[in-house]
Amino acid sequence: MVVNIDLTRRHGVFTIVEAFAHYNYTENLIVNVKHQRGRFIANGIYPILCSILNEARKRGLHVDLNFDLPENCSQLLYAERMNFLQCLGLNYFTPFGRNSANGRFIEITNIPKGNYSMSINLMEVFTKDFDLSTEASSDLAFIIGEIYCNTTIHSRSENGCYFYCQKYPNKGYLEVHIVDSGIGIVTSMRKNDKYSGIDDNLLLPLSLEFSEGSGEGRGHGLYFVSEFIRRNNGEMLYLSGNNHIFIGGKGDQIGNNGNYHGVVIKLRFRFDVSVTTLDLMREKTYSNV
Repeated sequence: MVVNIDLTRRHGVFTIVEAFAHYNYTENLIVNVKHQRGRFIANGIYPILCSILNEARKRGLHVDLNFDLPENCSQLLYAERMNFLQCLGLNYFTPFGRNSANGRFIEITNIPKGNYSMSINLMEVFTKDFDLSTEASSDLAFIIGEIYCNTTIHSRSENGCYFYCQKYPNKGYLEVHIVDSGIGIVTSMRKNDKYSGIDDNLLLPLSLEFSEGSGEGRGHGLYFVSEFIRRNNGEMLYLSGNNHIFIGGKGDQIGNNGNYHGVVIKLRFRFDVSVTTLDLMREKTYSNV
């Protein structure tokens, strides 16, 4: 299958999702990516691209990836700095060396299938490198851990999931991407008989409710993630199958997209947190007594 991705006009999450909407991991891939010269790469596209291409490779399929950019251009330097190019299997040499990630971002990281922890000490990175408070660091580490553990339990991806994080100090938020190319949330929830008659577009928002899920976990993780975002004026894009949910300033917005085999979660955390994850847990504990 040949996939042509034109990033000269659009370069967001949905561009990649729509480009691979008809791919089901049964064919070899040739992927051609065209960029807008003189502009930085939108980092939201690369965790998804890494997940899809490496999932195909893990399943024994052949993947050819072609870029249209010359060496030493700003976009390739940016992508190399975040470790995206190495993750995609591209050999790229920069004569300037890679800049340190300390205090600015966490390079894209694969959390392999079956792992319930990552090689990075998130608390240490958030407190020492990102200069966040201990409380904020604890909240972020907890939420990120809930998402990638959820992936380990439910996704059935052969390649696990990908994690990427960047700090935007001037804008006052931290952006996190966690992506897998597994079976997706709807397929996972349908393993539980109580969801068999519910439409796909209703299952995605239902998966954010407390104690809802496939039955293989507690059903708490995505609830705490989404509620933390709502209470602290953050943003969350949650995409799986043919649907997505965006949580932000205008409330929860549900929409359609090209089919995605897996789950994409993109989060923006504000630095000024007013409700902690511990507060949310206490609320649920008291309400269920």
